[in-house]
Amino acid sequence: MSKIGVVVTTIGDGQFLAEYTRQIEEENRKEQVTIYVIPDLKSSKELWKASQAEHDKGFDVRCISIPEQDVFAENCDLRNLIPYNSDNRRNIGYLMALGDGCEAILSMDDDNYPRAGTGFYQDHALVGFEAKLRTRSVRTHWYNVLTDLGLPHVYPRGFPYRHREETCFFQEVDETRKVMINVGLWLGDPDLDAVTWVHGGVKATLFRGKSFFLGPHTWSPISSQNTAVHRDVMVSYYFLPMNTTVRGLEMDRYGDMFSGYFAEACAKHMGDGIRVGTPVVDHRRNSHQHWDDVRKELVCIGMVEDLMDWLVQETLEGKTYGEAYLSLADKLEDAVERFHGSVWTVDARAYFHRAAYCMRRWTKVCTKVTENRKDEQYASVS
Repeated sequence: MSKIGVVVTTIGDGQFLAEYTRQIEEENRKEQVTIYVIPDLKSSKELWKASQAEHDKGFDVRCISIPEQDVFAENCDLRNLIPYNSDNRRNIGYLMALGDGCEAILSMDDDNYPRAGTGFYQDHALVGFEAKLRTRSVRTHWYNVLTDLGLPHVYPRGFPYRHREETCFFQEVDETRKVMINVGLWLGDPDLDAVTWVHGGVKATLFRGKSFFLGPHTWSPISSQNTAVHRDVMVSYYFLPMNTTVRGLEMDRYGDMFSGYFAEACAKHMGDGIRVGTPVVDHRRNSHQHWDDVRKELVCIGMVEDLMDWLVQETLEGKTYGEAYLSLADKLEDAVERFHGSVWTVDARAYFHRAAYCMRRWTKVCTKVTENRKDEQYASVS
């Protein structure tokens, strides 16, 4: 069975861990699952106690201290690319899971909770294996996954505004594909943008359908909440930093949107399957200041409008995820120079040039970590 690495960033008290380990026990996966808890400068002392408590029960729960993170980032030549007090730090957990040989690397937020009896780890462990599912294809490129939660008029965070309210009729056909990205959905508080939360949140109470593949030309946002990628995909799943100001507005809360879309583009280029649906988690959303979030998301929302109209039409190059990602980085730099509109200031374009640089660095680091892993395995066999 696949080795699974669960990566969670948090500044909370770690109480969510008990439900993660309860699910490990329920599925009898103690030997398979490692939980990488990535704290930050604001993290509470209670987090260490909660992590240690689960570790003492025999679960592989690793709370990585800031000094340990810094040493690891330095060894990976990423120290200057991973800021403090940022969810960008989950990149450290990703690389640790990659280096430890995890086949399925699962990104979670600390307010996402596995649901008992649902096969949480089982469903995410499908990445890397073939599955026969219905493939949904939408002529207009965009499918609203919240329709499957009974919310057809609400859209997930990162869904382009200019494509909302488009007719979402889809065609389905049975196909067998290798699952390389698994996107789980959410009951309770779905993953919405701040503009939607300001207008009044909604509750998802029922997952109405079965899991499905996104069609080759059908897109949906992929967040860092309840998403698993196969280790081969990780080279294209770099969580972009957000520490930039454009037109006086701080950019934040969309690093995972950019990383998800870029990995999605690479998976489509490779002809692999993006599975959407289960496992469905309970999202008990942490407290938020919605208007602060709106200010942080506005610039990113504007960027997504143009970026995604470009990306759905772009053709990548390469025979591996790494080659496709490098191709994407090059094409991204050219594309942002052609975009027009109030959001595309010098600072905005500079942000994506910097992002492309980081993407190339990430590719090298992932390749190095993977090769080091292979060398260690070869040495142990020898």
